[in-house]
Amino acid sequence: MPTLADVPVETLVDNFVPFLDLRDLLALSCCNKFFAAVCADDLLWKRKLRTEYNFTIADARDTGFKRIYKGIRNPKVFVWGDYGQHRLGLPESITKEKFRGMGGVPYPHELQIDARVVALAAGGWSFHALDDAGNIHVWGRLSGEGLIGTDDGEFYDPAQVARTPHRLELPTSFRSISCGRALMVALDAQSHVWVFRSWGSPFRLAPSMFGSDRVVQVEAGWEFASILTESGSVYAVWPFDGKLQDLTVVREMHIESEENTDDTPKAIARDNVIPCAHWEADIIPLELPRLPKLPVLSRDESGTAEAEPRVVKIAAGDQFLVALTNQGHVLKFNLRNYVDVEVDENDDDNLPTMFVEGPEKPTWEYLPAFSEADQVRSQPAFSGQDKVVPDKLKFNHISAHFKTFFAYSTGAHSVVLIGKNETTARDAPHIIPSLQNRSVVSVVLGDYHFGALTSGGELFTWGQYSNGALGLGDPHDIPYGTPGGYATTGHRGRVTDVVEPTRVRFDWDEGEGSSAEGRRGEKFCFAATASGWHVGALVIELKGDGPEGGARKEAHSPKRRKTEEGAKPGPSGGGSQAEQSHAYESPPFLPFIMRRGLAAGPMGPGARAGRARGEVTEPPAE
Repeated sequence: MPTLADVPVETLVDNFVPFLDLRDLLALSCCNKFFAAVCADDLLWKRKLRTEYNFTIADARDTGFKRIYKGIRNPKVFVWGDYGQHRLGLPESITKEKFRGMGGVPYPHELQIDARVVALAAGGWSFHALDDAGNIHVWGRLSGEGLIGTDDGEFYDPAQVARTPHRLELPTSFRSISCGRALMVALDAQSHVWVFRSWGSPFRLAPSMFGSDRVVQVEAGWEFASILTESGSVYAVWPFDGKLQDLTVVREMHIESEENTDDTPKAIARDNVIPCAHWEADIIPLELPRLPKLPVLSRDESGTAEAEPRVVKIAAGDQFLVALTNQGHVLKFNLRNYVDVEVDENDDDNLPTMFVEGPEKPTWEYLPAFSEADQVRSQPAFSGQDKVVPDKLKFNHISAHFKTFFAYSTGAHSVVLIGKNETTARDAPHIIPSLQNRSVVSVVLGDYHFGALTSGGELFTWGQYSNGALGLGDPHDIPYGTPGGYATTGHRGRVTDVVEPTRVRFDWDEGEGSSAEGRRGEKFCFAATASGWHVGALVIELKGDGPEGGARKEAHSPKRRKTEEGAKPGPSGGGSQAEQSHAYESPPFLPFIMRRGLAAGPMGPGARAGRARGEVTEPPAE
């Protein structure tokens, strides 16, 4: 009699196991070693995070998704750093009483927010959070320029303040967000691009601008938005210049005019909800040039190049872009020569709203010292025996902000390289030896401070103090000469820059017995963000009172997913499939399998355990 173990493992992982209820999945994993390996596959848990919790953080992580799944039901949001402009969203009893005269919160402090947050993005004076239902929550000010508005102000004004987290009321759900200085861009569930110059009056780029080429990533630069499509095309738009600036000004004048009717709301918040007066911008993004000819960095067993170089990730800073290809090439593009021009709307040539000024058209500049293993290995930081550059080094992630960018690889021997906006093909990267071979999965950047997140859930920071943005503790309480403290008694009043990345603790407010050593390992940071002079992090408990390691958290978002048709309600009588499944203390037998006459038999002679090849596919559309 055929058994499930006779089915190819790729078929199981792609087309069977992802659609099981969690209780059935756990029961299947208990059958034998084969199914234990199939059900432990990281791609499976990555997919469940994406489909059940809207978890789409694009870091360099390739393992550990099951651990995140166990704790993501109750993620904690921590914020710290400068508390000016209400950017931390904390009550004044904390910022101006507990930390009076300090200018900031010098260590992670938990922010109470009525949502299950799965992604964070920091702006110049603000934070943005994405919850598991695809809602966007904001606090602080999108623009720090201008007077702080009243609590009942109109949020089409980018300087209007949200003193506590507010939810944006929009007609769609979102799956990724990114912030610049005074700008936020988002990608919705239909892969449409949204741009927020203000929280109350965002606009969507017309989907027809990209044709059938699906948008896969949006990234906010300092004052521009960049867009990556599935084919590898890269676009840029400038919301504060040209036609977009004119369209926005006209719309804001209409909102304020006496001719405005109730069909164009003024985005006044009620009950911490901002009703957004969204609109569509029919502008043509500027398509950047195609990639230059690049050396082959990745070959198959026959020595043939595995794939044609194609951009798969982008990162944006102040007037520059960084791109990463599927082979691991790192390239930089200078946007300084792009200036605004008037465009005739009746022109059939559909010219972009920006053009290149100067005798030569800018192109992507390939950075070999940030891409090729031999060049990286020749750097002095890797001359000793304690730091290793893998033979098959491949950079698979990039980060950028303001005037700095990072390129890094994954795994136990991860390599982290640092570049600047002036970096050229002739320049070597800056390398911090203590960051190498540390399993770094994400690097976040503020104006003058930085953070590196590891696959083990530890966050390390370095750079300028910036009113507490390093999160290493109150310098008055830190011993002299240690990171985050004063250098000597004579330097009291000015915190010395931290050169070596230092681990951030998340147990400062847990009372006595919360020493770094005593509580190490109990909290797992799975995401972080930084900008300006502040930092935010998402943290889960590795130990808790639930069967999967963490207390269940009920989210009260009005856009919670509906219970799947036919799903058995949990003890609370509702909730998503994941929430209901977690309510069972022990997995029952496999009713799904038994109803179909299948058996989870022993591992057959031809059965293969292990990771399925390639990315799992999306579930079929209903």
